[in-house]
Amino acid sequence: MGLSKRILLSVLLCVTAAFSYAETYIGLVTDSISGETLPGISIQIEGTMFGDITDFDGNFSINANPDQNLIFSFLGYNSRTISLKKYPLGRKINIKLQPTDYQLEEVQVTAKNSYSKKNNPAVDLIRRIIAEKNDNRMEGCKYYQRDTYEQQV
Repeated sequence: MGLSKRILLSVLLCVTAAFSYAETYIGLVTDSISGETLPGISIQIEGTMFGDITDFDGNFSINANPDQNLIFSFLGYNSRTISLKKYPLGRKINIKLQPTDYQLEEVQVTAKNSYSKKNNPAVDLIRRIIAEKNDNRMEGCKYYQRDTYEQQV
């Protein structure tokens, strides 16, 4: 066997061994205060571009190597990183995310005192429509054509 074939065979064996070592981890992500399940949580395998999100009930299933870390993140919650070494295969991983402590101090809502019709594009458009409404009626036309559109899924 030639040297190039041996190198190719070695690379294929290494890649196959690396991918076959990945295991499926399942779990549930909940809010640490309310205990509610959290849908749409981003789960990323640390150091890679691979990941997943939780389903509507907060459940997830992800393939990763036991020596990798998972990063759980979502807007409004502190990110959490876990090591898969701590979780034996077949055991469900329960993750509790803590909400961030950002609080708004004060919100002020004020009403605008006056409404200006001047230089308002919406008002100008409505005025043009009303001015041309008789010209655009079907009864005033000698003929008209209608195109039908069907969306195919």
